This record gives sequence, structure tokens and C-alpha cells, in this order.
Amino acid sequence: MHLPSSMDRLPEELLALICEHCEHADLKVCRLVNKRLCEASTCHVFEDLYLGLFEYSLFKARDISKSPLAKHVKRLTIYSDIVPSWTKDSWLGAIDFRPAFSIYLASRKSQVRGFESDSPVISRLYSGDPRRDYDTLPRHTFTESELTAGWNSYQRVVGEQTLWRQDAHGLMFKELFSLFPNLTDASVQCAVPFSGRCNTWPLWRNLRERIFVGPDDFVWRQPIEEPDYAHQTGQAALLLLEAIGYRSSFAATKQITKLNIHSSHLDPYLSLMDRSCGSHGKRYQTILAGFQHLTSLYLHVPHATVSAHVSGLGVSVETMEFLRTARHLRKLDLRYGDDEMSPDDESDSQLESLFDSDDVLWPQLEKLSLATNVPAEILLKFLRNHADSLNALELRDMLIHNVDLAIQQIPKILTLQHCYMECLWDDASRVSNESDVNYLCVLSRGTDFNSPYEESVKAYLLGQSETMPPLERDGGSGEIREWAEWQAEADDAMED
Repeated sequence: MHLPSSMDRLPEELLALICEHCEHADLKVCRLVNKRLCEASTCHVFEDLYLGLFEYSLFKARDISKSPLAKHVKRLTIYSDIVPSWTKDSWLGAIDFRPAFSIYLASRKSQVRGFESDSPVISRLYSGDPRRDYDTLPRHTFTESELTAGWNSYQRVVGEQTLWRQDAHGLMFKELFSLFPNLTDASVQCAVPFSGRCNTWPLWRNLRERIFVGPDDFVWRQPIEEPDYAHQTGQAALLLLEAIGYRSSFAATKQITKLNIHSSHLDPYLSLMDRSCGSHGKRYQTILAGFQHLTSLYLHVPHATVSAHVSGLGVSVETMEFLRTARHLRKLDLRYGDDEMSPDDESDSQLESLFDSDDVLWPQLEKLSLATNVPAEILLKFLRNHADSLNALELRDMLIHNVDLAIQQIPKILTLQHCYMECLWDDASRVSNESDVNYLCVLSRGTDFNSPYEESVKAYLLGQSETMPPLERDGGSGEIREWAEWQAEADDAMED
């Protein structure tokens, strides 16, 4: 890359502004051009640090933490997904470098744009079903030697995760985590249904070039009931939470104030701890200490109902303790349910006692987003307690039993600058004569949908209209079903 002489004379401020608008790959190239661009781009290159539960990833982070580059790290993300220990045949069958079907379909349509509908070109390109044609595409073009190298790399990565130990790797991570003086934002991210194309995520994108598979290729093939899956997928979240608590005891570093936890493990953190790492009670108190300085928390538990049936209520008890400890929150996004179920298929709220309190849990809370089942009366009580500070509210995918009451009272309790509601589930018995306890969905399209009905509901919630419109049960019906019924259906399917 050659830097024009005119650009070489640009002031430092303009070079910094240019770097702010560059892609990450381009920034890494800028560091190789000359000293001025290197200095301007370095802070952006190392602003975000990504890790997985692999030794090589941990060693790379350790090297950065002990170098002058450590001061540039502001955000750290750990990916929690576990690479499965497949046979070579299973690994070969999972390799898939075809474009996403949506991209393939859009490309195919663009090829015939401009031709007449009866053109032979269209007949040739659209000779059959697009999905069937997509399935005939080659999944990869690797040679035998490339596949051998990929298989060897895959086995090394699986081995690194298998040998991961809290008493060794966890201790190393806690120490390096405390060496980033300006780190304030930490995340755990897992691949789950509806999260999009995960193979392109940082770390996985580079790793997939070596092992030829990524989360999109293996996450959906792992049985959630496997004990190793339930245990191992929580190691990243446990690792990070302990490190945050450990870091909070150091005065020379900034505290972690923004935390995102999106982890699919089923066991409570106390069950995830290895006996070789000392007192569980002391380690748990270290985790709690990490929540004391948070001002922003995104907590997504995507298998909460399954976890309750597999591991008891330990996860919900810990979650409520974490939230009660985080007294300085200004922003909370809490999603506690099951991504694969609608709220009417789940049990009643596991976090009800958290919201059913006479105390103000978060005196400075300004923005709240909830996706967890809470009865309307308890929800309104909670909102009333936080009315002095709360100015933004989002509710989605919640069984609240009395939607009319909730929506009627919210603008009387809160003065909101922002509001969004979507898929709130109501007792059907309130509006029908059915004897069974059924549940109907309100606002299935969300209050941002461009139609007079949704717009009128949103205007009422924001205090822009004094009249509450009649609510429509527009999103289907369902019943809360006993876990035994789900299990019986699953057993029948397995027998078939």
C-alpha cells in the first residue's frame, strides 16, 4: 500500500478520523504503511479483543496484555461454543462453504434480471426448485492434502478444549484480564437458533479457515441433553465472571461497567466450578463482586425453562442474586426464557420474586428491556417503584396474563421517551368463554409496525393520546403444557 505524498502531510486529527471509518482488515494494513498511520490505526485494531476456549487464543491475549498494546483494549468478547469431538466422516459431512441460501437465491435472480419472462435463459436458470438446485452445489473444493491439514488442525482444537482446566487456564485468564487498564466492556457470546450466520463472527471466521467448520455447522447437531454440553458451554461465562470479580479488587484498572452474557449452559455456576479450584463459596462471592460496578447489563438465558427441569432452580436463584447485587444499573436488557418456545409454552415466571418487591432495586435505572414471564400486577408494581428514573421500556415475548391492565396503567405510571411492545401473552378466559386456560398473543407485529392500530397503541403508551385503543388478540393461541407432556411427545418421536 503506497501512501500519496499529499496524504502524508495530513494532520494527525484527520488521519485519526479516517481510521475511525475503516474496516478492521484495512486498519491492520494501515499499521504496515508508515509510522504515522500505524500510530493512528493501532488503537482501533486492538480496541476489541476476541477469545475462545483454546490455548492458542489465551496465549495470544496474554502476549497482548503484557505489551504496550494493552492500553488500547476497551472491549473483550469470549465465544463459549464447544467444537464437537467428531469422527473424520462426521467432520467431512459437516464442511459446507456454500453461500447462504438467501444469497444464492438473490444471485440467481439477478442473473435473469432484464430478460423477458419467456426467455430461454430464464428457463435454463430456473429449470427446477431453487432449494433442490442449491443442494446440488459442491459443499467445498478442498484437495485431499488440504483436507488432511484441516483434519489435523480440527483435532488439535478439539484437544485444546478438552484439556481446558479452570485451575490453570482460568487463573491465567484472571491475571491477564486485570492487565488491560482501559477495559470497561466484557461479553460472552454463544451461537443459538435465530442468531444469524455465526461462522462470520470474529475468531470463528479465522478458525474456520483452519478447521473448515464453525458454529453454523455444528451447534445444531449437538444434543442439549449431553452432560458435557450442559457443563462445558458454561465455562466461558464462569471464566469471565470470575475474572471481572477478581479485577474489581485492583485499584489501578478501570472497572467493568458494561457486561453482556449470552450463554446456553444449563447448570448453575456453582455446579460448573471444579473442585480443584478452591472454595466454591469464596469463588461465588468473587462473581457477585463483579456485578457491583455495572451500569449496563445484557443477560440472555436462552434455555431457562429446560434448565429448570434439568438442573432445578439454581440458575434462577443465581440470576436474581446477580441482579440484586447490580445496584448501579442504568440500562438492563433481561431475556430469561426459552428461545425455541413461545412464552405461553413455558412455565410461569422463575424470577417473579425479584420483581415482586417493595424496594427500588436499581435507583438509577433509565432503560429497561424485558423478555421473561411476569404477571401484570407484579410488573406494574415494579415499574411504579422505578418511575422516578425509568424513561425507556421494551417488553417482548412475555406471558403477563392481563395485557389490558398492563398497557392501560403503564402511561399512568411512567413518562416514557421510548416504548416498544411485542408478543405479550394474555389469558384468553378474559375475552372468551372457553373452559380451558388458553393464552392469546397481543401486538404480534410490535408497536413499531406501520399500521393505524399499532401506531395508536404506541401513541397511548408514550402519553401522546389519552384514549387507549381496544386491544386485538392477533397472534394465535396456546396452552401452558406440563413438562411431562413434552417429554412424552419426544419419547414417542424417538420410538417412531
